[in-house]
Amino acid sequence: KVLAKAFRRFVPDGAYEAFVEENKIWLEDYAIFMALKESMGGKIWLGTRRGGLYSYDAQLKSIESRRYFDANIYAAEQGADGSIWLGSRNNGLYIDGRRYTHTSQDPASIGHNSIFTLHRDGQNRMWIGTFGGGLDLASKSGEGYTFRHFLNGSNSERQIRVIEEDNHHRMWVGTSAGVYLFHPDSLIQ
Repeated sequence: KVLAKAFRRFVPDGAYEAFVEENKIWLEDYAIFMALKESMGGKIWLGTRRGGLYSYDAQLKSIESRRYFDANIYAAEQGADGSIWLGSRNNGLYIDGRRYTHTSQDPASIGHNSIFTLHRDGQNRMWIGTFGGGLDLASKSGEGYTFRHFLNGSNSERQIRVIEEDNHHRMWVGTSAGVYLFHPDSLIQ
C-alpha cells in the first residue's frame, strides 16, 4: 500500500531527469534496489547491488541498516519465525546471516549460488528460485536447512525468475522456459 501510494505521488520532472543524468556513473551501483519486499510488522526491506540491506517502517523512515555481504542482493523474504532470507547473485543464500551455498557433492545443498527470487507460501514453506539450479524448497534440518530440488530439467527451466502464489494456493513460477503452474502439495509428495 505504501509503495503504491508513493508511486502515485511520484512525477518525474526536469530536476529528476537532470539528477539521474548527472549521477549515472554511481547511481546504478548504489541506488538500484534489486529486492524490495514488505514484510511482517509493516517493515519494508530494501536490498542493494552492493550488498546493503535497509529496513524502513511503513512511513519510509529508516529504522535499521545492515550489510550482510559484498554481493548483489536479488531477493529478500521474511520467514514465519521472523528470520531474514536474502538471495544473492553468485554468493548463495543467507538466512539471518548464515550462508548456504551449492556444493556439487551434497544433493541437499542449495541448487545454485544465484538466487533471483524467494517466496514464503501460505503454509509458511520457503521456496527459492535459483538462476541455474531450478526451484528449491527449504526444509528445517537440525540447526539449519536442507533443500529439495524441482524444475531442474533443461537449462531454461532451471532459470527461475519469479515465484507467486494465487488465491487458490497455486504456485506460478516464471522461468526462462515459460510459466509453470502447480499446487505445491502435488509437487512435493
